[in-house]
This record gives sequence, structure tokens and C-alpha cells, in this order.
Amino acid sequence: MGWQGVEYDVVLAQLASRPDMTADELAVATSQSATSDKTWSAVAVDHRFEALGTAVDAWSVALLDGLPENRSAYKAAFRKTQSFWQRRWTRIFSTWRIRFSAA
Repeated sequence: MGWQGVEYDVVLAQLASRPDMTADELAVATSQSATSDKTWSAVAVDHRFEALGTAVDAWSVALLDGLPENRSAYKAAFRKTQSFWQRRWTRIFSTWRIRFSAA
């Protein structure tokens, strides 16, 4: 984890060279500027946002409906997608919880 976040100097330089940049292009440029941190995303909040919400709702219903027969596959997929820092922070918080719950 780099913890640098958005590289505003990079984004502002791009915006200065292309002041006609659309909101979508600016969002993508902002997300792409975070080269050390890989958890950035850009989401449109115009009319496309409703379509995204509808799709996520349908996906969650499908996942829930498939839970009884796919529980072990879901768990395996989740474990495979955890990156090292998620596991690291989980261990840190678990240790913290144990340490302070005993106090």
C-alpha cells in the first residue's frame, strides 16, 4: 500500500492541458493517477447511476439465491481475492480486539 492517494499535480496538469475534459474523463484521470494505491474507482452519478444500482441489486439477488448450493465456492472465491493487506489488517484488528477485550 502506497498511501499516496490521488496525485493532484498529475490530474491538474492534465486538466490544464485539456480544460474541455468531460467529467467522465476527469474521473478516470483522477483514478488512474493513484498509481501506488489500487483501490480507486470512478462511478458516474448521472442517469447511468440508476442503471448501476439496478444491476448491483440484480447481482446481489442472484448471489443470495445461489448461496445454498454455492456457499463453499463463494468462500473460496472470497479467499482468493483477498490481497495481502486485507489479510494483514484482519490479523491486526483481530489481535487488537483480543488484546483489548481481555483488558
